[in-house]
Amino acid sequence: FFQFMLENNETLYNYVSYPCDLSSELEILKIGQYSMNDKQFTRLRIDQFSKLTAIEIGIRSFAFVSQVEFTNNPNLKSIQIADNCFCGVKSGSFSIQHNATFESLVIGHRVASKFNRLEIDGRTLQP
Repeated sequence: FFQFMLENNETLYNYVSYPCDLSSELEILKIGQYSMNDKQFTRLRIDQFSKLTAIEIGIRSFAFVSQVEFTNNPNLKSIQIADNCFCGVKSGSFSIQHNATFESLVIGHRVASKFNRLEIDGRTLQP
């Protein structure tokens, strides 16, 4: 994931330069539309990024991801996910945990529409 982002996401280059440790430098993570749709890519875990404040995911990304975790990012304030992300699997889970400054979650149309578990800091929602 790290290498892919450095090589393929021009937006990321505006915030970090290679080589570096993303966990200590990254402030805003922008993932372009139609990204990370490889069938072998089934889990998205973003954790322990000390300076990360925002995550933005473009439309129709992460089609085959069935497990999403945003945990232990002390400065994370917002997550924005555009339409039709995380929608190519039959079930899955979505978790936002231990992000002390978290304020906003914006989810587009048909995002994770077949997921059966959403957990935000200990509060679980199930259909």
